[in-house]
Amino acid sequence: MEWSTISKKRAVSDEQKKERREKILGEALKLYEKFSYKSVSISDIAKNSGVAKGTVFLYFKTKEELFAYLTMQQIDKWFNVLDFELERLKKGRKKNSKDQIIKIHKKLIESHPVLLRLFAILNTTIEQNISENVALEFKERVAGRLFQAGNHLEGCLSFLKTGGGSKLILKIYALIIGFQHLSDPAPVFSRVIKKKQMEIFTIDFSDWFLETLEDLLIGLESKST
Repeated sequence: MEWSTISKKRAVSDEQKKERREKILGEALKLYEKFSYKSVSISDIAKNSGVAKGTVFLYFKTKEELFAYLTMQQIDKWFNVLDFELERLKKGRKKNSKDQIIKIHKKLIESHPVLLRLFAILNTTIEQNISENVALEFKERVAGRLFQAGNHLEGCLSFLKTGGGSKLILKIYALIIGFQHLSDPAPVFSRVIKKKQMEIFTIDFSDWFLETLEDLLIGLESKST
């Protein structure tokens, strides 16, 4: 058999592997949109993907690794929107557009509900059972997007110093995690806070997040003057 024929077959095989891998991730996403992380099993993902359970583990060593790559995909989509909106804001030459930054993040949290849930379990669950190589790939991939978006953000908010954009995005990420946890308590606490005089613990994620983001931006601007 000629080398060109072998090479062609290998390329097809690699493409098929890529398609199967994307199929598995896609089915995992569909299940996670409907159910909790705990309720989504590798068996269900395999069944919906049309492969054996063992086949899933050929692509992802653990359930956490699978969800780490799923999170990477969703983060890329998040940053694609963020970069686009920030670049458009920069071209409009609107400096210190805090209201626009808030509107952009309002759009992001409304259009990426799955990622918000993934953020909430990323540090406590997903990152606890992945290899060092996958962890490094994850952090390097996110860091690249973080610095790029941070630079765009600095071009939109003149009160941010060099490096302040990426730092602000990390603070926003921390707000998302915190309010995501507070707005989605365990069932027993959901019942408790419904009782009289417990309204203070009823938190609307969107309202609290956007209000705190505004406070953060105002504080940073004030600190810079």
